[in-house]
Amino acid sequence: MEGGANIFRSSHEVVRSASLDLLTATNNGKVTSGANKVVKAVLILTFAALALWQVAIQVEEYLSHPSQTLYTMETADKIQTPAFTFCPKPSVRSSPQGADDLSIDLSAQGSRSRNTTMAEDFKNVSVSLLDVLNFSPIRLRDGKKTIEEKVTSVKGETVHVLDSGTWRERTFSLAHEGNVINLRGPYYYKCFTLLPERRVVAGSVSCSSTSFLLDFRQINTAFTSTPLIEMYIHDRKEKFTFLSMTSAKLLLLRNNTMTSIFSRPEIIHRQSRMKDPCIPDEDYSYSRCMEICFWERFYSSPGVPCVVPSLLPVEATITKPECQNADSEMNHTRRLWEARREPLVSQLLNDCDCTKRCDTIEYHIFPDPTSICQSMREGIAMLHFNFPSKLVPHILEKELLTSRDLLVSIGGIVGIFLCVSLFTITAIDLICCGICFKLRPRRNGVIDVGKQ
Repeated sequence: MEGGANIFRSSHEVVRSASLDLLTATNNGKVTSGANKVVKAVLILTFAALALWQVAIQVEEYLSHPSQTLYTMETADKIQTPAFTFCPKPSVRSSPQGADDLSIDLSAQGSRSRNTTMAEDFKNVSVSLLDVLNFSPIRLRDGKKTIEEKVTSVKGETVHVLDSGTWRERTFSLAHEGNVINLRGPYYYKCFTLLPERRVVAGSVSCSSTSFLLDFRQINTAFTSTPLIEMYIHDRKEKFTFLSMTSAKLLLLRNNTMTSIFSRPEIIHRQSRMKDPCIPDEDYSYSRCMEICFWERFYSSPGVPCVVPSLLPVEATITKPECQNADSEMNHTRRLWEARREPLVSQLLNDCDCTKRCDTIEYHIFPDPTSICQSMREGIAMLHFNFPSKLVPHILEKELLTSRDLLVSIGGIVGIFLCVSLFTITAIDLICCGICFKLRPRRNGVIDVGKQ
């Protein structure tokens, strides 16, 4: 043991020094008992200090949570699907007649003329999930009839709970991305996150259970000639956010295309450390925590005049008033655009009290060159995903020093300390006796043999 070895190495020097002290403490061959006691006390204190020092090193190493990384492969016949987030851009639906109205104006000027806000106008013309999603692993329709669902809507987040899964609906601002916005709008877009409950059989070649059919005919092309749908594949536990805090994989889906991908999940189990802690709570979302921190700090600025509630997640608590007109809302949009650019965004997110999760899943995406799935309908984009292998990699961070190891180390250090102390004190007594015996004057006696 390294701690005991250090004590033994130090003991030789201490004993040697103590012996010299004893020699200098002799007076006419007699060693004073006071000097002997002082040296013993000094030795005991020295060894105790060395032992405490070694114990402190062991405790510090234990608190730093040293770990080793293990890479294992586990077999899974069925694999839980990831979260799929779809963001149509633009998120404005086509007119009921099937032709796009070129007179639609979702800008600040248009809202000002209607005495409304841009967020209100966008809400009235935005697409819904049923507009753009014809088919998915979540059963949204029974024929032409919509399946009953439980819907909760708070602030800017709406949650739909069905028997086959859950989907969330949120509104985001294009100012989040720091891009130049079309003067005619829209300034907002929608994202839909699907969480299918059904597990997928690994290696399945079925197209029906692992496919999405996206209808581009319902997306208005008055604002752009090439609409697209951004699709993000990410951990189910991490809620989607504009801050890109999740390790999401992005796919761009365009009209009249078929995309087929392989997905391989990689499960990571991190070890919480003092300098790099993590949270084992399965219901906790690091990305949501960071987004709430962003909004709270953004709205704490006196330059932000009002709030757009449709942009806020459920957990956000903002006390500023709601934007009542297009002018105040436009000021809000400018401030948000500035806040999403460097270096201000880093300053807003600096020192947020958000801890990452211990257990996460990263999805690696690969193209499927031999897909048998096909899309034959005009105006439809198809996405097919599959898990080609039953082997799921697990990356496990394991403790290198457990509490049992710490107790064994401390016990060994204490035991060595006691043994070395006893050995050294005994050695000093023997040295003292030897010195006294050698320095003691001897007398020659005369033996009278006749009296015996």
